[in-house]
Amino acid sequence: MDNRISWPGPAYNTAPVMAQAELEMHGTGSRQLEQAHKAILKDYPKMHSMLVVRNGKLIFERYYGNYHAGMLNDLWSATKSLVSLLGGGLNEERQLIPQSWLEQAFRKQKDSYPAYGDYGYRFWNGRISGQPYVLAHGRGGQQLWLLPELDAAIVFTAESAVSRWRNPRRLLEQHIIPAMNP
Repeated sequence: MDNRISWPGPAYNTAPVMAQAELEMHGTGSRQLEQAHKAILKDYPKMHSMLVVRNGKLIFERYYGNYHAGMLNDLWSATKSLVSLLGGGLNEERQLIPQSWLEQAFRKQKDSYPAYGDYGYRFWNGRISGQPYVLAHGRGGQQLWLLPELDAAIVFTAESAVSRWRNPRRLLEQHIIPAMNP
């Protein structure tokens, strides 16, 4: 029986960090995710959290500084993008956001910006380490990366002072995506 907590869900913020065997059961290498965690501690002083969801399960969750799972995070503009994704635009079986709009939002509408990719409607898209992605980027470094071919989502929360923010793209390229291709 699979008793891990599905994400998103009402109890997701109480999910324990999965044991190494469970991570690997989801095709994810624990060593690489721990390396991402160590890189954040060393090189990303304004990072508040990193969560990795794979196959619909929260498989890795770390908090930094004084932040923890029970603490409210200031997500500001990333929340608008995240809410539009949850349930494919559905709320209690009612379509709030047309599926066609979500599909257009994920496709290129404007030329690219190297740090983020091509721009759709509220979402960036492109390829990273050979994987297609959709990126919701909020004020001050709040990011939601969707990696559809890996059935994965990665969430970063960070300091809202834009001048001190570091793009976590390198963490994805060097640690997180390789962890999903062990």
